[in-house]
Amino acid sequence: LRNPPLRTLIVTSGLVVAASDLFAFYLPVYGHAIGHSASMIGVILGTYAFAAFVTRFTLPLLLRRFSANRLMFAFMLTAACAFVLLPFTHRVASLMVLAFLVGLGLGCGQPVLMTLAYERSPAGRTGEVTGLRLTANNVARVVIPLLSGTIGAALGAAPVFWMNAANLAAVSYF
Repeated sequence: LRNPPLRTLIVTSGLVVAASDLFAFYLPVYGHAIGHSASMIGVILGTYAFAAFVTRFTLPLLLRRFSANRLMFAFMLTAACAFVLLPFTHRVASLMVLAFLVGLGLGCGQPVLMTLAYERSPAGRTGEVTGLRLTANNVARVVIPLLSGTIGAALGAAPVFWMNAANLAAVSYF
């Protein structure tokens, strides 16, 4: 934890996991609030999952062409922009496009962060770094939903999406 770049990477990993979890939870809440059926919400979430799936298969090609840092910057910023637009979108087709963009962005997050954590681990301490990264992921899975739930209950889904956008913009910076 005394290694600032590695510490940032561990925190970033937690924030990316939290963004993914929040999307999976808040999109159905938002979709229901704007009058979409469970089936349509499922189709939108399926679009998100499909994009994450596509990203995982294209990552090797992308990583040969671009640095991991550059790729993370672009993908996290793309997901952040989609999160900003989500509360302004009501049509299923538009929500599917935004879900696809979020899926592309977040789909690359964990595999790339896992690779960077492995590459940047001090010699003989890869397991320790992996453990810290997983701990940060699980802490974020507890803290961020509690915070988001409080904000969402008080102000609605839009501020939660915007908080997630700010989170991903910060991740793209780091």
